[in-house]
Amino acid sequence: MGVAVHRWNPETETFDLIGVDDSSAGYWWDGTQPAGTTVYYRVTVRYEDGTESGASQTAAVTD
Repeated sequence: MGVAVHRWNPETETFDLIGVDDSSAGYWWDGTQPAGTTVYYRVTVRYEDGTESGASQTAAVTD
């Protein structure tokens, strides 16, 4: 089980999966976020069988 991180893609108007963290670190670093932009994220729980929970509320992050 892990946390799946999804980032808003304005071109497709969907949240794209950008990574899965199976650790217990408690944080995620998006090294591909363009500088000087605001991006939107949602997370889900990713179960061992590959299914995902419902998404969290959307969080905005400005770099």
